[in-house]
Amino acid sequence: MAWDLGVGTEDDVLTDGRAYLRAIGGQFRAEYVKLSHLGFWSGRTGGLALTGTDRPDVGAIGSDLSDEPGDSAGSHLLQDVSVEPAGNLPAQSGGATLAYSVPGLNYISSNLSNVTVANNAFGLFASGANGLQISDSSFTDNLFGGVVLHRYVTNGVINTTTSSRNGGDGFTLSRATSSIAISESTAERNAGSGFRLAGRPLADGPSAVGASLRSYGNNSV
Repeated sequence: MAWDLGVGTEDDVLTDGRAYLRAIGGQFRAEYVKLSHLGFWSGRTGGLALTGTDRPDVGAIGSDLSDEPGDSAGSHLLQDVSVEPAGNLPAQSGGATLAYSVPGLNYISSNLSNVTVANNAFGLFASGANGLQISDSSFTDNLFGGVVLHRYVTNGVINTTTSSRNGGDGFTLSRATSSIAISESTAERNAGSGFRLAGRPLADGPSAVGASLRSYGNNSV
């Protein structure tokens, strides 16, 4: 839980920020864990957040050419980068053009078992996840949603899980979420819907980001 050292108890003050737990990409596993009174960052990321990332996971490039602490002289990733004028790309030997590799979304996979999440902004927020398993867990008394599966969450199983007394929906399967199976689970006394499944396309016509026009689904409760 977020802790207030000044009074020696959980942090109930939201105005100065509270700690929260976020896993970005990779794998996340939690068993017999209780999370409460956690904070949030921008958007819906908060409480327990499981998110993929569209950034490459092979390291970062610094913003300047100076050596960072601990680096040996001349070891910076940008050391051999030079500025080239605009124009056609040069050809490689043999006449072949340069090949590019665009990093894709680094999805996260997760297994939550016997996890209790209470008194947070969001109980569980997941986005960009492939392979999500939740069992024997509860999400209660959170300010907004209990279990929120946002964009691009696929191949998930939720069973014997309770979501109750939350300020929003108990279980939310937003657009672009597919292949999720919920069984033997309970949603009760939530301010919103118990189970909300949205299969609409991300866009109904041309959009600035080129969002998909196809519908989503293959979810079951």
